[in-house]
Parts: sequence; C-alpha cells; structure tokens
Amino acid sequence: GYPLWFPEPSIRLPPTYLHESIRIGDVGVVTPHGNFDILFNICLPEDHPLHLHYGVPEGFKQITLSEKDIEILKDPDYRGCIVTTQCSPKKNININVTGANPNVVAVKGRKSKVAAKAAFIALPSGADKYDLRDTSVFQMEAMRMGKTWYEFALKKAGRTTMSHDSLYLITGYHKASTW
Repeated sequence: GYPLWFPEPSIRLPPTYLHESIRIGDVGVVTPHGNFDILFNICLPEDHPLHLHYGVPEGFKQITLSEKDIEILKDPDYRGCIVTTQCSPKKNININVTGANPNVVAVKGRKSKVAAKAAFIALPSGADKYDLRDTSVFQMEAMRMGKTWYEFALKKAGRTTMSHDSLYLITGYHKASTW
C-alpha cells in the first residue's frame, strides 16, 4: 500500500462511507487525481447502498468477516511519523518539518531511477491501523474473480483509462485524523 494524494472519500458514496471512507474488502482504483475510487466491497451484501450506483460484478460472492478477522491497533505510536511509498528509497528523500504548523513539510531530494513519482504523508497526530489477519480468502477470491472485476471496472463503471494492474482489493489501511 501507499499514501493517497487525496484521502478524502468521494461525495458520491453513501453517507456511511462518507464518514468511514475506505474499508477492508473495498475493490477500486487509484484515480489520476490520487484518490481511491471505490467500485464495490466484497464483504458487503449485494443490496448494500454502496452497490446501488454500479451494482456488483457477475458471480459476486460476499465474504463475511467477523471482528476477530481484523487486527486493530489504535494509534500504535505513529505520532510524527512519515509514511512513504515503497518505491522511493529513503536515501533520496530528506524531509524536514518546519514552522509553527506541523502540517507544513518541506521536501528536498533528487529524482530516483526507481521511481519518478513518490508520495508521503506526515502523521502529526498518529494513526490507527486496521489489517485483515488472514488474507488467503481474499487472495483466492481475487484469483477467481480478478478478470471479472477488471471487466466490471472497464465496462460497468467506465474506468476505461485504467491499466491492467491498477485494480486494488483493500486488506488493510491506516486512519489518521490529521495529515
């Protein structure tokens, strides 16, 4: 995973998603603008309000999770941490938090041959972490339905500019109140 340029949820989502935004089981794409566009969620029933806009892919099968399936770490000492994309070697980035506002960050560095783009997010107030304990059920469903999900995104949801590797199934996330 990696930080989103714009982590705010889309205003077209149902009210419950506007408050919570991303969830484990969401299937979607990272848009060219840098936000996550949720198409459907494999953990929600077919008739859930999230699925009213596009529906669900043919062959959709809900995966039911219980509270014990998700590991939750409330603010595991992330205060002041910087989260970066994995493709950006740390040696090529200097990050200095300056000024009275801890949300103002100056970044200095040079281009890396590994990646021309990078993202980072500063977490001045920390973050909570949510992770699926066992991803094997999600992996099996993604292998079974991956092609169908991709065709759904292209044809039903109209994501015609996405590449073959840009569809994501969320298995964990960090939630921060400030960034």
